[in-house]
Amino acid sequence: MTEPESTSPAPEAWIPLSRAGLARRYNVSRAAITLALQAAKKAHDENPEGFDPPPTPLNPGDIAEVFDPHTFDRFWANRPPVGRPPGT
Repeated sequence: MTEPESTSPAPEAWIPLSRAGLARRYNVSRAAITLALQAAKKAHDENPEGFDPPPTPLNPGDIAEVFDPHTFDRFWANRPPVGRPPGT
């Protein structure tokens, strides 16, 4: 007897993404990506034990910085809150 074929989707290919690519991925503006990175850096600088550092680009200093999308997904899901608190 043979094993049935898997019906799960193939794992996403790993392609580094620029800020513009990340913005498209999360359906936000490119500025939102930059602001989230800046807010995470500031929060980490002020409270290193309370906040993880933001993801670092794979090519720091390059004009078109690119990021590991899987690392950035974890950051995006857990980024420090920005703006008004809910219910205000």
